Amino acid sequence: MILKEIILFQILLIFSFLVYPQTEAKSDSNPLDNLIVVEAENCIVQDGKNVYVVKNENASGQFFISSYPSPFRVFQKLAEQVIVETEIKIPVSGIWYLHVRYFVTPENIRKLLSSQKPPSHFRYFAPFKIIIGGNELICGSDQSAGQEFRLDTFKVNLSSGKIPVKFVMNDLSGIDCIILTRVSDYKPEPSDYQGPLWFRFKVVKGPDVPFYIFYRINFNPYESKIPVTGWIFKDTFTTSSEQMQNFLKEGNLLKINEWTPWIKTINPKRAFCSMHVMVMPQDFKKFPDTRREGFNNIEVIFQACTRPDENFLIHQGIESSGPVRGIYILLPHEPGLEGMRKWTKSFSEWADERLAFIKQIKNEPISPEKIQIFTDARATVEKDIDSIIESCKLAGFNGFDLDQKIIDETILWQKIKDAGFSWTVAHHLMLINPDWKEITRISGEKKNIQEVINQYWYEKIKERILKLWGARPEIKRKMLDLAILADEPVPQPHYLMINFIPPLRESFHQYLRNHGLNPEFFGKKHWDEIDAFGFSTGASSSLKKLLEDFGIELEWVKTDGKEDEEVAATQVNDNEESTKKDEGKKNLKNVQVAVREKLTDATVYEKRLYYWTQKFRSYYTQQIYHQGTKVVRELSENGWLKKDIKISPNFQAAPMMETRMWDGALNLFEWARNNTTNFLLCEDWINDPYRVSFGFALLNAAARKNHQQLGYLIVVDRNFRRRYLTGLAMGVKTFIDYSYGPLFTKGPAWASSPEYAKNWCEMLDWTSKCENDIVESRLRPADAAILIANSSEINSAFYSATNFETELAGGAYRTRALFRRAGLYTCLLDGNIPVEIISEEEIMEDNILDRFKVLYVVDTHVKTEVQEKIKQWVKNGGTLWADYIALARNEYDENSDIMNDVFGLSSRGQLPDMKKGPEKQAKGEKINIIQTEYLDEVSFTGSLFKPQWEISTGKPIAVFDDGSPAAVYNKFGKGNAIIVGCSALTFSSYNNQYKNHPDFDKVRKLVFYPFEISSGRKHCIINVPKINAFVRDNSDSTVVFLINSTGKKQSNIEIKLFVPAEIVSASDASGGSIQFIQKNNEVFFNRSIEENDADICIFRFVRQ
Repeated sequence: MILKEIILFQILLIFSFLVYPQTEAKSDSNPLDNLIVVEAENCIVQDGKNVYVVKNENASGQFFISSYPSPFRVFQKLAEQVIVETEIKIPVSGIWYLHVRYFVTPENIRKLLSSQKPPSHFRYFAPFKIIIGGNELICGSDQSAGQEFRLDTFKVNLSSGKIPVKFVMNDLSGIDCIILTRVSDYKPEPSDYQGPLWFRFKVVKGPDVPFYIFYRINFNPYESKIPVTGWIFKDTFTTSSEQMQNFLKEGNLLKINEWTPWIKTINPKRAFCSMHVMVMPQDFKKFPDTRREGFNNIEVIFQACTRPDENFLIHQGIESSGPVRGIYILLPHEPGLEGMRKWTKSFSEWADERLAFIKQIKNEPISPEKIQIFTDARATVEKDIDSIIESCKLAGFNGFDLDQKIIDETILWQKIKDAGFSWTVAHHLMLINPDWKEITRISGEKKNIQEVINQYWYEKIKERILKLWGARPEIKRKMLDLAILADEPVPQPHYLMINFIPPLRESFHQYLRNHGLNPEFFGKKHWDEIDAFGFSTGASSSLKKLLEDFGIELEWVKTDGKEDEEVAATQVNDNEESTKKDEGKKNLKNVQVAVREKLTDATVYEKRLYYWTQKFRSYYTQQIYHQGTKVVRELSENGWLKKDIKISPNFQAAPMMETRMWDGALNLFEWARNNTTNFLLCEDWINDPYRVSFGFALLNAAARKNHQQLGYLIVVDRNFRRRYLTGLAMGVKTFIDYSYGPLFTKGPAWASSPEYAKNWCEMLDWTSKCENDIVESRLRPADAAILIANSSEINSAFYSATNFETELAGGAYRTRALFRRAGLYTCLLDGNIPVEIISEEEIMEDNILDRFKVLYVVDTHVKTEVQEKIKQWVKNGGTLWADYIALARNEYDENSDIMNDVFGLSSRGQLPDMKKGPEKQAKGEKINIIQTEYLDEVSFTGSLFKPQWEISTGKPIAVFDDGSPAAVYNKFGKGNAIIVGCSALTFSSYNNQYKNHPDFDKVRKLVFYPFEISSGRKHCIINVPKINAFVRDNSDSTVVFLINSTGKKQSNIEIKLFVPAEIVSASDASGGSIQFIQKNNEVFFNRSIEENDADICIFRFVRQ
């Protein structure tokens, strides 16, 4: 048994580079030198016996171990002694002082035991034994009151090298830690090896007037803490602004070359936490520029100690501020002496260390030239500037931005350009709060209201860009190559804005008329009765304030999760009681808005209205973002900006994280097909490579008509190498790192992580060496496609069957209405089946189905017109695969039987009841696959639902235990159709059966079946599941990306690659040659790939 996750042991061990004699250390030595700390909770339990980790804020490391669980009731004696053990390294032989810290019988148990009738199941804590280097020591005998933890001290003789340490408990005991030191008169305190640190400062260069010091401790923004501030005077310090004013009046000020009193800091939980130390004058009137952050051009010596005593020194440094006001000191965010010494330093020291580390990895800058790789940073101190620029260029980045307020921007950008960076990025160009009263005024009686709205946005965006980038140096403007219009755009406008802002309401009605709709379609007689329909998941103060200008007072009504027909739609109250006065200026009409998560009780007409409301919101969002595109494009064409600039918002991670396009009101297919922007940029935080691939497959489908390039805003976090190379494989040619750091981090800062820095350097090196082959190649076309229907995104407000999923490996998967897409996509990749994504729009407008042999569908809601097209495609020879609720409803959430005869069914029966849900004790339905030419006999667990299909012409290929059909094959016209009676997630690695089912490869054949019977062409066959391949071709080479998602290193992977010509050479991304054998159009080779890593293999040929 291993305590606290899978920790073998953690020893906080500090080595000295001196050679110590075989004597005791002197008392004036730094007690922290050669200090060794062994936390009991991090040791290994011998023979799998039970040891309990007890959390206690006052324990070393906040935990101690006991042979009984808290609250330490002892109902029977230990059957045998409990032993925990570890191994430590003694740096030098000789006398050591061993301090054993243990938990003392707590006061509440002591009181119980001293009562008249002491309970038999409580007892005093007993002694325990420590065995170290041949010494057996009895500890914990002193259980007297007065201390929560106590130290026992021993003098032992230890030999250098590795020695075992054992803690032996025969009874109830509480062991915290042991501390080994060479200093005889040292008495340990937990702060000595776990912080927090004490600081003091000496200003050696600065103002020739008395001063005080103001400090601010800034946390990582994701730690959600407000800064800690304080004021230091000559003999005291305070964290109270009121006391500070009193001390200031008393004139107890500091002078040059005087040490301040010690101040105690805190232990931050996340990187990076820092302290800003500012030298402030007594009278700001004499030095007005110092009011916010004090003097610049100062020089400060600082000491960091574990106690307010320089004998316990962790670090001493000297920092010059230069033009910056104040100095900056990094605070440790890792525990232990090693962590404190590693991370306590000035920002100038930190800058030097980061650059030195990059120089260890790369000794010359090698950057891609055709694939764009961007990173940004924030310079806090003067030394940061050159250090960051050199680090980023040496690492291999070719795009760059630097946020700083230290030197002139023109000088800075000349430095950046001279360093070899060729491009940069602009953010938040459409950060505009529109004046809807003004838009209402200017719209007047105009016929095309949307054109009026568009013109307003165009002018405001242009005004913002000219102001924002007109203040930038021209050299930076001419380097701007990617204009990011907005960060994480959301569909606009809110449905309540459509209803109560006149120009939006009129634009909505015009949109409906332009699509051939009339009021009768929505159950009304007149257009003025047609309201946008939607729902609110919570109150919005900004929306409330906005609509007050239009005479509306919003009141959100909670439904407590129940669908209440009385508030199912927006209610406008016209009675006198609901009419209120706002400061005597205007009458506000009260509108009640239901707060809910879904619209499961919406009427037929409300569902139609919701569908078209979402379609309008998508259209409107595209319209206003296209105005941003027009402005940037015009500024680019007239020479104010760089030519052919890329334009896109940063689409948030939903297409990857959730495999969906938000709530359907931001349709990326329509966005790209309408050329809203000329570039598509998507963000990804921590997604697995499967979903990265899915997200870019979706964007590739969106870009298919107008050929937009793809961009990837990527965080160097978990699975970075696999995610980066997956993006490269999917055709991404512009990467935005998020970001370098060092002070405030938007994401993990790669520069201060050896792992992240090494990964970036190596990936950029790989990219440089093989970018010509990558850039000139294209993904090899697939024979299989997955339909992603925007109709399903919209209608997930009415229906999904997530509560019928079972055996899922992660709880989040159950909450995502369309995550079955991820399950299907993952399964196909694992089966070496290349697959593309197609949209409803492509099926209706481009006849894209003619390109494919197999179509997979898991979306429940698909447009009627699209279903008819699919039906005809199958009849003409295509093969369709669907899971249990796919293609069952149309775009208005109405049941559809169009596909019944395609599947060979006379009836599909009822779908899973979303509102009722499965029974509490329901188990997944057992499905038994029938042996056929392509399928093996095997059983597995399906969803928490059994379809009640009635077969007409179909043939069962799997059955439930009661003999009813669980999967049906049907010959329809010249084509084939397969429907399976469970969720597509069942067949993926997101399902626990992937690991637990011994014949899961046979289960998955139910998904691969249509590909096999259609003679689908694989690009690559790999003998190890979850080694995913992406194949790209150009005129003289084939590029193969291999992504290892198995969770462990894979050696000697066997790969069969299909190639179009005779191979003349093969190499990997690092330049090494690959041995291969070719037989006709098949190439056989082997590769080994590390855990969570990937590979690029390039096969070159000469076409005949």
